[in-house]
Amino acid sequence: MVLAALAGASGRTAVAAALAVAVEFLVFGAIGTGVAALLKHPVRAGILGWVLAIALVAGNVAAVWALMPAVRSEDPVTVAINVKHGPFGEAVAYDCAPEAVGNAEIFHTERIMWLAATNPVVIFTMMAADTGLADGIPGWIPAALQSAGDGSQVPCVGGVPLVEDSMHAPLAAIGLALQGTLAALLLAAGQRSARRRLATAA
Repeated sequence: MVLAALAGASGRTAVAAALAVAVEFLVFGAIGTGVAALLKHPVRAGILGWVLAIALVAGNVAAVWALMPAVRSEDPVTVAINVKHGPFGEAVAYDCAPEAVGNAEIFHTERIMWLAATNPVVIFTMMAADTGLADGIPGWIPAALQSAGDGSQVPCVGGVPLVEDSMHAPLAAIGLALQGTLAALLLAAGQRSARRRLATAA
């Protein structure tokens, strides 16, 4: 919170940052504990720990970028009408004209954004936006992330309209759930490994 204040962020954003840091501290701490218990050799444990940390901080974003060609398709689109825009220019609702106007290049990012959702920066950004504590974050950033998570960058794909109260992909919850699952699996595996070593030593 002190660093956020020194950086000129609002108190609400500082609270969101502190909450995100606390959650990520617990998750990464659990991952490190699980890895240390799983691998008795400290060097190997350190290497695996760093590999997992890098994967969660940068590898997930790189994976999404690499998978973009795999989710590309040519889909029929229609013209969006009666478009309602959010505060940052994003479309929050629209109807679709009945006549198709042709095919468009579509990237179905909703199929792969669960990977990026495990990134701590994405989790913080979406947590701040979802809780209304994103005063110091440019609004277009969470809007763009949410649009990618919903796969709604191009309107009226297949003539499907968007309603204002439609469900959105809960990116922060998805990211935390995946991180928590990874930490739980490593802790469980580490506990079993430690028990086996104790049984062997006895």
